[in-house]
Amino acid sequence: MNKMVKSLGILLVTAMFASPAFAEAKFGYVDMQKALQSTKAGKQAKASLEKEFNKKKKELEKLEADIKKMKEDIEKKSLVMSDEMKAKKQAEFQREFIKYQQQMAKSQQEISMKEREVTLPILQKLKKTIDTIAEKEKYDMIFEKSEQSVLFAKSGLDLTDKVVQEYEKSK
Repeated sequence: MNKMVKSLGILLVTAMFASPAFAEAKFGYVDMQKALQSTKAGKQAKASLEKEFNKKKKELEKLEADIKKMKEDIEKKSLVMSDEMKAKKQAEFQREFIKYQQQMAKSQQEISMKEREVTLPILQKLKKTIDTIAEKEKYDMIFEKSEQSVLFAKSGLDLTDKVVQEYEKSK
């Protein structure tokens, strides 16, 4: 794997310097997360998601409080309960705890689905905006800036603000 990465890197560097066209290539990058969060539609989507998240969080906090109370009651009354009653209460507690965990997982899944649902159209429109800018200004490549992909780039290559401005104009 390491040899393959080195070979690919050497091949890429060689191709870059061997090709006179590369010296004239035009590159840029866009921070899609920042662009998404900077648009009016992105801000509205974030507010909607936060509202939904807070609603679900309150529901889960109530369930969690009920479960804690149930556990405390069992612990307080365990000395005066029969073994049969303790087992019954423990089983009931376990069922409620499992319901809580399932509700938490379901809520997380619903929030993730809602996030994809509200952000996908915005991301698609941002991509079209990027395509338009790339064509109009004759960019050869525009990269997405993320922690895993673009480790360093000159700030002059950052097209994020331009993409957001064009996105807002195209409404």
